[in-house]
Amino acid sequence: MAVGSLTEVAMLFIRCAGGLSHHPDESVEEDDVAKAIDAMEAAVLALANDYAKSWPIRKGFDRGM
Repeated sequence: MAVGSLTEVAMLFIRCAGGLSHHPDESVEEDDVAKAIDAMEAAVLALANDYAKSWPIRKGFDRGM
């Protein structure tokens, strides 16, 4: 997802077993990864929706909103 024109940074945090991060023993659950991806998707879609509302409407251009 390209969000560089909308925001300078996007981070995705996923709960790790025992709070270990950036360590060989780091471990995540598939369900936690799925929830993090869903949250990131919702955030990107919200940004895209806000951005689309600010676009000028052009002849023949349908934003699908």
